[in-house]
Amino acid sequence: PEVTDVTRGYGQWHDLGKGWKARVDKPHTGAGKPHVHVEKGKVKGVESVDGSKSHGKTLDSAGVPKDIQKKARNLKDYKKGQSDLKKMKEAKSKIKAKKLNLKKTTDIIIAIAIFVSVVGLMIFPLSGVSAWGALLLAI
Repeated sequence: PEVTDVTRGYGQWHDLGKGWKARVDKPHTGAGKPHVHVEKGKVKGVESVDGSKSHGKTLDSAGVPKDIQKKARNLKDYKKGQSDLKKMKEAKSKIKAKKLNLKKTTDIIIAIAIFVSVVGLMIFPLSGVSAWGALLLAI
């Protein structure tokens, strides 16, 4: 089952040619960064939009050809993911400046408000305080 959340440029498959397709996903529990999935048949590559590993892989380590990697990184959704990641880091520094304890529910809720106001993206419902806490600690 494919998990897709087509919001603000995330979760949509794009044809890269030669049978390859790519999708950029917003952060989810355990992966604190937007990341790209590139697939063709059994070859399934994934990496964060900053080039670091996601789900334990990179596009290179999965054997995705360089020309296909370049097409994936040139997608509008990929660039949007990079922009969101930059905003996430900005939100993280604002949260750190407030010396919030990301293990305390009340502080997590304040951090969520800062995150959403800076990034403009609700990643989890407000009821998912523990998921938010994990994400805020991961970025």
